[in-house]
Amino acid sequence: MDSLASVIWPLLKTKEAVEGFGGFVVLDKLALFLSLAILAAPGLMIILSADYLKDRGVPPGEYHGLVLFAAAGMILLVQAQELVTLFVSLEIL
Repeated sequence: MDSLASVIWPLLKTKEAVEGFGGFVVLDKLALFLSLAILAAPGLMIILSADYLKDRGVPPGEYHGLVLFAAAGMILLVQAQELVTLFVSLEIL
């Protein structure tokens, strides 16, 4: 938990947005907040669905992979700066 806080805290203290991939994605305070909220939702969903997956006989590896790919698409969607990145993130989602 300490390493996650050491990454997030400097981003919260900066006033300017951090750009990546040549300006295709931007991490500002709103994108950081939404990214953290998006990360919390699949984590909670995976924890709460353990019994359901066991009862139904669904392979957990496939389910977890799909949930994490959807979360990656959502995070890229909130950080997208260009239309191409928005389209790619929707396809990943």
